[in-house]
Amino acid sequence: MIGGVLLSLIAWGVALAAPVQASEDDWDLVVDPAQRLTTASIAYSSGQSIMVTCRAGDLNVIVRGLNPDAGLSRYAEVAIDQQPLDAQNWFHLGDGAAVLSGTPAFHARQFRSSGVLGFGVGSSELHPRVAQRLVMDLPDRSEGVDQVLTACGVPLSDPRDSLPRWNSFAFPGDSPWVRMARPEFPAAAAAAGIETGFAVSSCIVGPRGELLECRVEKESDPRAGFGSAAVRALRSARVVVDGEGGAVPGQVLVGTMRFQVQ
Repeated sequence: MIGGVLLSLIAWGVALAAPVQASEDDWDLVVDPAQRLTTASIAYSSGQSIMVTCRAGDLNVIVRGLNPDAGLSRYAEVAIDQQPLDAQNWFHLGDGAAVLSGTPAFHARQFRSSGVLGFGVGSSELHPRVAQRLVMDLPDRSEGVDQVLTACGVPLSDPRDSLPRWNSFAFPGDSPWVRMARPEFPAAAAAAGIETGFAVSSCIVGPRGELLECRVEKESDPRAGFGSAAVRALRSARVVVDGEGGAVPGQVLVGTMRFQVQ
């Protein structure tokens, strides 16, 4: 579903992630105008690597060198120094040893910070547990990541990044939803013969659990309309705001909506 473009990014990751000690100064930068590609990467002697890449206007953040895992996605926790924990599902690339962020602009801006990155991954499930936890030093400088963001027309800062993020995976009950979104398969995708797709959206939780200011963070094919369909559906959804593990108004909720022709 993610497609051949992302498979080519794996190949770039293999080329860029040589097993050497990470630089303490800045990200390694590769610019290829012929491919419309700008990539900032950092590799660690332990075998992990991080890549922030813009290809033809499409921004991606990839972490490689993980223990393989089955499935379409896997749970990931990200924290840098004392910043709040971000917990969401990342997409599998290949056998799950590489994962792709569903909110690449947010994570790319996070990785601009110098400090210690904690990255934990586990299987995607109702109440996931971290099976592998990594600790990696980020470079002191971020000019490489800045150049990638600029190449994709993505701002270097966003006020939403500073809002607390709700870890809905930690909700103790069966479901954090009072009323789930009911999306319609987009007409543009159907007309183009596209049978599956996804959209990742972020919303701000309102006082009664309504989802406000929803926006598309990533979608499988911007021409297919999956992002717009997801945002429309989320307008009528509600999440739990009362009791243990419920959302707090003002928090950001990130979720992935998958589409398939029935």
